[in-house]
Amino acid sequence: MSARPPAWRTGLLLLLMVSLLAGAGWVGVQQLTSPLTPTTTPCQSTTVIGSLDSTMITVRVYNTGSRRGLASGLQTKLKGKGFHVPMVGNKDQIIASTLIVGGSATAPEVQLVAGFFPESTTESDGRLDNSVDVLVNDEFGEFDDQAPTAIDVASAVICTPTGSVTASQFPVNTGGPVATPSETPSSTPTGTAKSTAKSPSKSSTTKKR
Repeated sequence: MSARPPAWRTGLLLLLMVSLLAGAGWVGVQQLTSPLTPTTTPCQSTTVIGSLDSTMITVRVYNTGSRRGLASGLQTKLKGKGFHVPMVGNKDQIIASTLIVGGSATAPEVQLVAGFFPESTTESDGRLDNSVDVLVNDEFGEFDDQAPTAIDVASAVICTPTGSVTASQFPVNTGGPVATPSETPSSTPTGTAKSTAKSPSKSSTTKKR
């Protein structure tokens, strides 16, 4: 009959196991609670002087509701205005109204895109590629087809979609009215800027792009 291990050894093993489990749990919590890395898009740096045009902006459209074809329909409309819209998709996120997300809520590319969505809210996430995300839900009602396709800027360095035209390849205004920002665009994230919002929509398990 073998002798039992000393009590201190058993206690030490138990303490080691508890420490390992606690460490694994802490790592898991850190991963779950850490902020998501902003989405980036392959692009090239371009200096813009005088006007930022829709052809220099990458937009992604996400449907957070259950209306079939909502995101793909907006993709077609935005492409018709010159925007580069490489993808549409679905997102499990509850929003009160159309949400426009970019590096800064007051960045010119965000303001230009927001002009096509009259009741939208703008939000910053610190991204550096100047891309813009548009999130819509079942409450989406209007796309402003008469919104400007360019916006005045004094001078800015932006990241344009790879393969798109450069600032020297198109005139200041490429076929639409030019929007004039109400304030000097800032490259520093400034939080969330809100406009008129509707009541939050109910989440749905069925997402249709």
